[in-house]
Amino acid sequence: YRKSLAISIHTYGENHPNLAVSYNNMANVYSDKEDLYNALEYYRKSLTIQLHNMGENHPELATFYDNIANVYNEKGELDQALEYHHKSLTIKLNSLGENHPNVAESLHNMGVLYIEKSQFDKAEDALNKSVRIKLKLVSENHVITAMSYASLGQVYAIQGHIDRAYKCHHKVIAIYLENLPEDHPLLSDCYRNLGVTHLKKQELDEALSFHEKSLSSCG
Repeated sequence: YRKSLAISIHTYGENHPNLAVSYNNMANVYSDKEDLYNALEYYRKSLTIQLHNMGENHPELATFYDNIANVYNEKGELDQALEYHHKSLTIKLNSLGENHPNVAESLHNMGVLYIEKSQFDKAEDALNKSVRIKLKLVSENHVITAMSYASLGQVYAIQGHIDRAYKCHHKVIAIYLENLPEDHPLLSDCYRNLGVTHLKKQELDEALSFHEKSLSSCG
């Protein structure tokens, strides 16, 4: 990639789209190597070129913003991650409309970050919006819908809305059992969430049963 980068700079100059592609490819490699400092540096260089050539509202920029947001998330810099996910979401809404899977994905990602920041009302709002979009695009029994229900269940449990949390986690279990193998890690997480929910309801036998299922599905 470094050789390709040097050739691109020499051939096209510093603001050519091909150079942005090379920077982005290098950033992907650094990200895979968990070298987050260099990944962020090269994603930013790629974004700068794309902004120069495309302007601020081009649909393709959403992917670059998401890449940067994901690196900030890995670095634990949640405010910056949310900032870039929000930039991505704005572009997706303008270019794709409200009822698009990419919009639902951004809202889900932001909801999860809000959970990590303990901003549970914002998390609930983002995740509910994500679920509503997904229900318009796929069946209620689709795995991508279950993922948002699972996060929403966590929010409800933290907020003390135990019955809502219970309902969400049972939906998730039903969807996962229909679509995933019995030893899938997502099932273990969901059994554990249900165990916690039953514990909060003081239903101790049920709590123990689901925690045992969680351990069993871990192998």
